[in-house]
Amino acid sequence: MRKYLKQGFVLCMALMLALGTMSAAFAKTTPTEAKGSFEVTGYEVKNAGTNNVNTYIVKGSRVDITLYMKYNDAAGEFNINTIDVARLVDSFSGGKAEVDKTSGTTVGSFAFTVKVTNLQYKGTGQSLKLMVSNKNTYQNIEVPISECKEYTEPTVEPTPAPTPDYMYDTYTSSSMGISFSIPYSWLLNPSTNQETTLQFVEPKSEMMEPDGYQTRLTIERFSAGLNQTAADARTRLESVLTELEGMFTTFKANDIATASIGGASGYYCYYRATYNDGTKEYSMRGRVAVVAHDKELIQIRLTTPSNWFSYYNHVYRQLRATFKFT
Repeated sequence: MRKYLKQGFVLCMALMLALGTMSAAFAKTTPTEAKGSFEVTGYEVKNAGTNNVNTYIVKGSRVDITLYMKYNDAAGEFNINTIDVARLVDSFSGGKAEVDKTSGTTVGSFAFTVKVTNLQYKGTGQSLKLMVSNKNTYQNIEVPISECKEYTEPTVEPTPAPTPDYMYDTYTSSSMGISFSIPYSWLLNPSTNQETTLQFVEPKSEMMEPDGYQTRLTIERFSAGLNQTAADARTRLESVLTELEGMFTTFKANDIATASIGGASGYYCYYRATYNDGTKEYSMRGRVAVVAHDKELIQIRLTTPSNWFSYYNHVYRQLRATFKFT
């Protein structure tokens, strides 16, 4: 019995010694973690592949950036060969980052440089971002590069339409009982019944869009047996918009809003339209207004080429400002 106990004791001791040896072996392979921290003390920017300093980086510029760095470690543990660096997503594309293995050291901290070459500026932001490591210690570094000038999309100002310099004449219609100003060179359409309809057409020689729609301004009078109201004017306007929709190839009316012309109240509406005469398609814009005055409704409609509506709208506004019931 004693013999067996002695053998068991010997085996246990041998096993404990073996486990202790294995633990020591594993402890020796555990990497040590660095305790220091990285700091950027300065940087220098040069045009890629040259020694020319760059102080103005714009979108698309290619540059090389050298970072001057320190590794602060109270324990004094530093080995340039254990330092590694990698690029992160930032304001630059491309580029290769490397630690300068020939960097020197100073007392109390360890100085070295990182060179990031062939970077291309994206045009947004001003940051260069790197991940620097020493053994198992990793630190993200972000360096603001003040030389970067962010890209701003150029603003293309539309060419303003010229302001018309028409000479106006006062036109009076005794049969319709109205007067207003109209460009003196515009032609009165003789084909209309001038007891109820007046239409002025811009001469072809003055057209701002020579091969476009010929601008015209039409004034119509509708008589009724009873005094008319703004509500009657709206009903008439809605009917006119329906008629116009049937006249044009395409037609789109804006919202209806209140109007006042010559002291009479009513409603108006802007619209867009196209018309194909079999040889060409015309693009147009216009406005139509209907106001109530005594037992009559007065309708005023301007139709112009789409691109020149704001120009010809001056004519409408001049008519509205000078319109009178005589």
